[in-house]
Amino acid sequence: MKTISLKSVAAVAVASLGFGLLSVVPAQAAGFTWTMTRGTVTPADGSAIVGSTVTIPVLLATAAVSDKASVDTFTASFFQKPINTSTTLAAGVVNRNAAMFAGTAGTATTQIAASGAVLTATSGATAVHVTPATLAGEFTFVPDTPGLYIVTIAGAVDTTSTVGGGSVAATMTDVLKVTIIVGGAALTQAAAGKRTASGSAVTGGSAVFVYHVPGATAAGTVYNVTSSGVGSLSNAKTCATVDATLEGTDTEVRCAAGASMTTTTINGTNYADGAKFTNATTTVGNVLEAGADVSASFTIDAGSSVVGTQTITVSAVNQSTGVPTTVATVAISWTSSAAGASTGFSTVFIGAGNTCATVDASPAVTAASTAVGVNSANICITLKDVAGIAIVGQPITATIEGPGLMFGAAATATDTAGAARAVSLTAAAMVANSTAKINIAADGTSGTTTVKVYQGTTLLATKTMYFYGTVATLTATQNLKVARASATGATLGTSDGTGLASAATTAALTPAVVIVAKDAAGVVVPGLTITGLSSDTTVISSSTVAQAVGTTSTTGAAGPGTYLASVTSAVSGTSGKSATVTFRTLKSDGTYISAAALTFTLGGSLATGTEVISFDKTSYAPGEAMTVTVTAKDSAGNPVFDGSTSPTLTASKSVGGSLPSGFYTSGTVKNTANTLFAPALGGSFSVNATSGNTAETKITASSSVTDANAGLLTQIDALNAKIVALNALIAKIMKKLGVK
Repeated sequence: MKTISLKSVAAVAVASLGFGLLSVVPAQAAGFTWTMTRGTVTPADGSAIVGSTVTIPVLLATAAVSDKASVDTFTASFFQKPINTSTTLAAGVVNRNAAMFAGTAGTATTQIAASGAVLTATSGATAVHVTPATLAGEFTFVPDTPGLYIVTIAGAVDTTSTVGGGSVAATMTDVLKVTIIVGGAALTQAAAGKRTASGSAVTGGSAVFVYHVPGATAAGTVYNVTSSGVGSLSNAKTCATVDATLEGTDTEVRCAAGASMTTTTINGTNYADGAKFTNATTTVGNVLEAGADVSASFTIDAGSSVVGTQTITVSAVNQSTGVPTTVATVAISWTSSAAGASTGFSTVFIGAGNTCATVDASPAVTAASTAVGVNSANICITLKDVAGIAIVGQPITATIEGPGLMFGAAATATDTAGAARAVSLTAAAMVANSTAKINIAADGTSGTTTVKVYQGTTLLATKTMYFYGTVATLTATQNLKVARASATGATLGTSDGTGLASAATTAALTPAVVIVAKDAAGVVVPGLTITGLSSDTTVISSSTVAQAVGTTSTTGAAGPGTYLASVTSAVSGTSGKSATVTFRTLKSDGTYISAAALTFTLGGSLATGTEVISFDKTSYAPGEAMTVTVTAKDSAGNPVFDGSTSPTLTASKSVGGSLPSGFYTSGTVKNTANTLFAPALGGSFSVNATSGNTAETKITASSSVTDANAGLLTQIDALNAKIVALNALIAKIMKKLGVK
């Protein structure tokens, strides 16, 4: 273990990778004077690999007893890390010395806590002197690609507290730098797979990979790099001993000239047989000292003019026996843009109007059939191959089934209304472009439209939309019928556009009426203004209608073209009175399209003694389907208003299925057919509840189950009687015959 003194990064910026100590004399009192040292890094021998956890323990000590409370922090960050990595640092207290560093803060203790990449030391005013250097926690990371990871850990002392009016600051010593060598190979240039040893590239281009020699590798170690399958190698380069070329967000993909290794070709002439690299200096393990940091790495280019797989092997050659041992393998899949588009990487989106969408429009795009010659929708296409590389200069075709006409062009072209049933964007039209747009316009007819988009023979996507005409019919379906008779009036149902998709567990979540608008061809028509006309505003004073949201359906199952309505009862309405409501929409010629009138009545609250449970039969066979009904009336003898809560039912014997529950509609709640079954055991049984009235009256109903064994016993008795009679007859016959 090594203890290194550094300049306090809380007071001054670190000017070099050297070490120093900065002391600040406290004004009148001082917190802890911290010394931070590094524990043994795991792994310590330079054998770190991708996917393994690297642990950097942190030890803390103090020079004297604290005479003030303070909160001091120790933050880890990457001074350097390989390109393409997304690795992050994390602080932890797994290695915290629990005896010295408590889990909770106190006046005489120091708590070490971890959050993100920060260790926080919270010390009380009389915290115990920490000596010798004690494990306080650790910083960890999991490398996701080979390379050099250099971690800095900087301390920041508490300068916010004051004692006796003077500024209080502690003194801190920092561990500046820990270098971690992660050995292995990774692609630094590729169409896909960068950061790993397996990826893809496009023929005619290039790919580059880097190999980082593991830590503690002896000087003179030889590495051979060979290629098999398609492709070739070229342009071997070696990196500096502590390479900063291939780090962070750098755009370089190859080593800058460095002295960590020497390079030549295996055959001494060209790269046909591969390249040879020799380690110049022994690499070190995971260390602190800048002067001792030595790593070795190299890059080499790969290329191919044909489609196929290239396998590149890195072998360490034993200098005594000459036997090669594979230490890394890089696999490159060479693809060609001309090979065709990938349905996985290419994108096809449908949107309204002329603007390209980045996701499919929701709800589905619609267009008015009367708007002939105007773009109603567009389909925008981006072509990519199996490597995720943009495809340029390749033709696209599209066909349309159903109403509508198309026009195709590059996505940057001027928008033009569709005029054809099939379009083909030639390769020439797509030169230097990987995107295209197909405009869709109405042709004057309504119905569902399907557009299929192809690149060559590959079906990239199938998109659907529909065109609608002038509204021809309104169909209204009534869910709720009894509005509340109230001194202030009350709303029945919901007109919230999401109501159709809601779980209708209450009347407030259930549309009172669902209205579907259709044109002459039976296609739903969205965007209408629909109103309700009451025949008696002293019963139903008003109604509210809103279009449903969600996925468009040409059948009106949900979404635009389906409308949800609520109704409101009049102020001081009288129970039992009724009115009709006619839902209608105004046409451009001043006439209305109307749905059939629906009748609504008024009902009051539950009256004592009016809630009744009943069965549909007086007796059942074991397990037979049955219907249980609960009815309720108001004080005027009329059904209670829809939405009144029904009581919770229980059965005296186990029944199959669920007893009815929920809320009253038209004064009734019952189970649907074949959802409730009689008990399996014979005899009488009952269904019971506590009424929802203020008296909480107990209500009950009884039925019975036929005993299946009773009939069987009767049959057995009858059979026994017949057997007795038969025996008597046989005896009589034998007596006459003289048979003994």
